[in-house]
Amino acid sequence: MTVTYTYDARGRVSGAEGAGTSTSNDGYGNITNGIITQTYTVINGQAKLASSETRTHTVNVDGSETWADGS
Repeated sequence: MTVTYTYDARGRVSGAEGAGTSTSNDGYGNITNGIITQTYTVINGQAKLASSETRTHTVNVDGSETWADGS
């Protein structure tokens, strides 16, 4: 997970966004890949997490697949 901050001309935090990926194996060979997206709101000079969304795609050993969009 990486959070990227932006700053105004005075060096104060003016925005932030987060993004990352994940991969997991349940031990039986079923693989899940995920994409994480986060939005932030700046309050009193601090970036506060406003929302987080995770989208996943799972490929099972039997060839079946599952998608989840975080909604």
